[in-house]
Amino acid sequence: MPDQVHQDAWRELGNLCVHSAQFDSPERQPFSQCLPGTRGDLLDTLRTTIRTTNKKIIWLSGESGSGKSAVAHTLAQEFHNNGALAASFFFSRRHAIRSTDDHFVPTISYQLGLRHPRVKEYITQALVDDPSLLKLERSRQEQFTRLVLEPLRVLKKIWKDVGKSMIMLFDALDECESGERNYRIGQLVDFFISALQDEGTANFHVVVTSRPYSHIEEVLDKCTLVVPHVIDDFDARHDIEDFLKTSFDEISRAPYFSLPTPWPSYTDLQLLVDRVSRRFIVAATVVRLLRQKRPSDMRHFLDALLQTHRLTSTIDELYRHVINSSQPASAGTSLLVYILSLSEPLSIKDLSCLAQYDVRPVLDSMAAIVYVPPAGSNEPIGTYHTSLRDFLWDEARSQELYVNPAVAHCGIARACLELMEGSLKKNICGFNDHSSLHTEIVGFDDKRDRAICPALAYSTKHWLDHLCDAAPDPRLQSLLS
Repeated sequence: MPDQVHQDAWRELGNLCVHSAQFDSPERQPFSQCLPGTRGDLLDTLRTTIRTTNKKIIWLSGESGSGKSAVAHTLAQEFHNNGALAASFFFSRRHAIRSTDDHFVPTISYQLGLRHPRVKEYITQALVDDPSLLKLERSRQEQFTRLVLEPLRVLKKIWKDVGKSMIMLFDALDECESGERNYRIGQLVDFFISALQDEGTANFHVVVTSRPYSHIEEVLDKCTLVVPHVIDDFDARHDIEDFLKTSFDEISRAPYFSLPTPWPSYTDLQLLVDRVSRRFIVAATVVRLLRQKRPSDMRHFLDALLQTHRLTSTIDELYRHVINSSQPASAGTSLLVYILSLSEPLSIKDLSCLAQYDVRPVLDSMAAIVYVPPAGSNEPIGTYHTSLRDFLWDEARSQELYVNPAVAHCGIARACLELMEGSLKKNICGFNDHSSLHTEIVGFDDKRDRAICPALAYSTKHWLDHLCDAAPDPRLQSLLS
């Protein structure tokens, strides 16, 4: 039975762990994953590489919307089901805490500790011996050695006895943007190269996905342990056709569906597959757009889509169409930029509180590109793909829809300050005894949460972050006055 000191050390590690970065975190829902029977050649190639090659780092690269995260999630789920997944980390620029490597080592270490009690015991003892290991100021090399490398050695001995191999999977490495990108990413790769070359941990593989950015390629090309795979080298036409057929079959089974079957026609389906090319994101967005239509409008919408320039292998024109069709149109872009600029995702209720208007009608009109939680849900709003951020942040691509991100941060900072000004007050929680510590107050958490709504808590935590992000353009400060 661990003593209180060890329990406290494990709890502190758990508090620093980014639980939302794990492959099956509810925050990542709806999960992007491969439709059963699709991506067979690619998945088989990756499995074979893991089983047979001496190169221990498998790098899957591809352009935005090509399906890398879906493949990563499918593999992670498969490894997890087989008991082979040692740890996972899904980076994301949409979430501030998942867009850096600041908490990467604690997150991997915590997951390793969950794999076996002896590993957990080893990690907690390391933290008891040196509590400063979790501080950001400590050497990352020392953190990695004590909290990841040495626990891996323990886990290898345990899993080797039962014939298990170890897999670690890191998705969207290109979305790790903290500090000097080349140095920080290179440092991470170097750490894992050392671990893979260590005889005590040599029976595990690392699977990494990213866009083919030059700074990542420069780092990985230097390592002889890396075997690269390019997702576009695997023909996705048949898989996209299967996805579209399955989606149309689901739509046609709805009780209110009134179009003749089969719909669409074979010719239109093949044209749609041709236009979509290799981009699953385009196919998925078209399907979500159709699901928003009444059956009587579906045929006309798809016919118009196939006859115009809006449907191509890039997602830009579909994004432009959805945003320009939002109700009211002027609010669509502003709200999307607002959502993408938040440091933490918020629910519809809390975003409405911060923005000071009901955002649901606008979000509902853009549901093809934004995940809109059901009414009454406290789930956070999310975008389906990071390419929406790329589109809106690139003035050359978004053109008339472009909004300077600094303007958005300035607007959020102002909204935070206004909410705090109208809501904060002395003794907001109504505690009678001001001398008591919060740990001494019965029901402190419940009382605090009733008095301080998530939107207000967000404002007090992040208003200064948004103000700093607005600072590069001094002219924007006048918007706060």
